[in-house]
Amino acid sequence: DFVQDFESDHARSAGSSSQSEASKVTVLAPQTWHVDWKAWQVYFDEYCEETMQVISILETMGRAERNRRLKKTKKGVNEALLIPEGLDPYQRTYICTHGWPQRKPRGSGKRPRQHIREMDCPFRFVVQWQLHKGEWKL
Repeated sequence: DFVQDFESDHARSAGSSSQSEASKVTVLAPQTWHVDWKAWQVYFDEYCEETMQVISILETMGRAERNRRLKKTKKGVNEALLIPEGLDPYQRTYICTHGWPQRKPRGSGKRPRQHIREMDCPFRFVVQWQLHKGEWKL
């Protein structure tokens, strides 16, 4: 499990003492490795349904971008550390919809919009390919 502390909005708005009250939120961490993005998505959909959360992808980093960044570092000298073909995207960053900034509609209104609940929620996590016991897994 992952426990996160954050300043309570209630404590700030109530004008209580100078010390802010902290709230703790316990989030179940993923307990398994996944062989591909499809397996991860099945697990993730079940997780969202079980926890009644709406979690969206904030950004995605492709394999080519990750390898380009890696080559600029000392680790990039070792070709074995580069992400192999077929592992695209390399990483996805997920956030709670409470953490989305308010956006102006850019479309014509034909597609449904994501439900945005802006509260500056700090919840976010990253899923990326890792070399685990000699195999690439999520």
